[in-house]
Amino acid sequence: MSKAKFTEADVKRAVKGVIEGGGIVANVDIWPDGRISVTVKEDKHRSMDPEDDPEVSRRLL
Repeated sequence: MSKAKFTEADVKRAVKGVIEGGGIVANVDIWPDGRISVTVKEDKHRSMDPEDDPEVSRRLL
């Protein structure tokens, strides 16, 4: 079995970066070559801190 091109920690790090930057993760794609693409949902009316949102907290686990 060959070594994975990415780890779960790599994916968590990418998602955490988006959330800490104020974004909402819409989708995460893993490409065959090991690239990780995070699609960010645009929310023009968000007024609360994303960490105060229970939905965001559940997605972080």
